[in-house]
Amino acid sequence: MTPISQLGDNKGVVMRSVATQVLVFLTVLGTATVAFPLGAQAAPPTRIVDQTTDVVCTGISHDVKITVSAARSDLAGTQSAVQLSYASTGETIGRFDTGTSDWGDGTFRAAIPVLGRGDEEDQPVGEVYFSGSYAPAGEPQVTRDTFNAGNVHVVEEHVVTPLAISGVTLTYDDNDTAPGDVTFADLTCEGSAATGSLFFTNPATLVQIGTGLFQDPAGCTTSNVAEYAIEGTLDELFVDASYADRPEANASGLVLVGGGTWQGQFRLQIADEPAGTVDATATLERGRPYHATEGANKMQTHFQVTPYSFSLVVEGPGAPAELDCTLFQVRETMHTPNPSS
Repeated sequence: MTPISQLGDNKGVVMRSVATQVLVFLTVLGTATVAFPLGAQAAPPTRIVDQTTDVVCTGISHDVKITVSAARSDLAGTQSAVQLSYASTGETIGRFDTGTSDWGDGTFRAAIPVLGRGDEEDQPVGEVYFSGSYAPAGEPQVTRDTFNAGNVHVVEEHVVTPLAISGVTLTYDDNDTAPGDVTFADLTCEGSAATGSLFFTNPATLVQIGTGLFQDPAGCTTSNVAEYAIEGTLDELFVDASYADRPEANASGLVLVGGGTWQGQFRLQIADEPAGTVDATATLERGRPYHATEGANKMQTHFQVTPYSFSLVVEGPGAPAELDCTLFQVRETMHTPNPSS
């Protein structure tokens, strides 16, 4: 697919021909998706609920710094992890990221192996024992997010309650090597209990909509422009152009031309040094969309290619730089069967 960047100084391709090229480029890059036969009917909505609890503590004792955590999830099971280092140097002693833990009514415990680093990479260098109690320590905080992903309606909700951590026992048994067994007493601990829910509908056909902005493969018509680049969206186009009469100078800025016309300023640089600003004006005019459909009956992917005439004049240290471009906004609607239906 041709990005919005310089490709040349000749334009004049007929609209339908250019739109066809755009669709071909999309297919080559894999952007175009061939739809599959549609499902017969929608399935009931899906609702997933998970309750989790997590605790993390940090502390320093005898020049050993530790960070240890334990967690549980109704859906994912239990977890524990530890990282040990020398507080004075930051050198890692060892760590382990895939441990398990045991949880009771307001209690937790974990025996976590420690694997070394450096010369002792992945070799056992001890074990950490971590246990304690927890209780609610504040009011639950509720966050809720509702949105649509294509034609799928999604609702996410999280209820998080902070936890007070008490009665913590945390020791490091180093297998009788330096720095010696360490017990951590002065700890900073925090935790939370959360209930999360995910709700989403299951239509028979998943409809996904994507948009992209591309440039006429023939490029822009230019005046006093050595090089240029255009990036972004129709509402916020970033343009950078260097001057043909002053190749050491370039101007760049955001063009907020969604309303059709725009006046503003670009940053001017000469020999890579800031040189103030220059005035710039732009217009954007929407053309007639071109529609295309791949497949037949219930196996269809629809494209809408809309041309926009974009003109920009940027004043310069000498003559102004001018661009006259055709940009294409491509809207692709893809239908695929819902495997949950």
